[in-house]
Amino acid sequence: MESIEFNLPEDHPLHPRNMLRTNLFAYTQEVVRRVGRQRGVSPELIMSRLRKADVAFARQIAIWIVRKVQKASLTRIGQCFGRDHGTVMHAVKVVDDQMSIDDSVRADVNALMVELERDQ
Repeated sequence: MESIEFNLPEDHPLHPRNMLRTNLFAYTQEVVRRVGRQRGVSPELIMSRLRKADVAFARQIAIWIVRKVQKASLTRIGQCFGRDHGTVMHAVKVVDDQMSIDDSVRADVNALMVELERDQ
């Protein structure tokens, strides 16, 4: 039997490159895992209520990436992280500010973005 091939446009939600993006929670988990690996913080700590600077900044980076890639509402992203929309807004601002003044933060975040895009 011959397999059927669908030629979906790359921006179609069911295109293989976009499948992970269709499930916000699954995408969030993957981002948290990768940010944790890069920053040396466990995914469990990133998702926890812990407010230590290194954990909080890893969490803020993960939130920033999910917001930039998914374009989901602040409320929905906050739900994935167990936070409210204000926390998401603050996280995006903190990472934007840090990326504008710290080249290493910008390079780290860009490397994560490239890695996530490549693997989708």
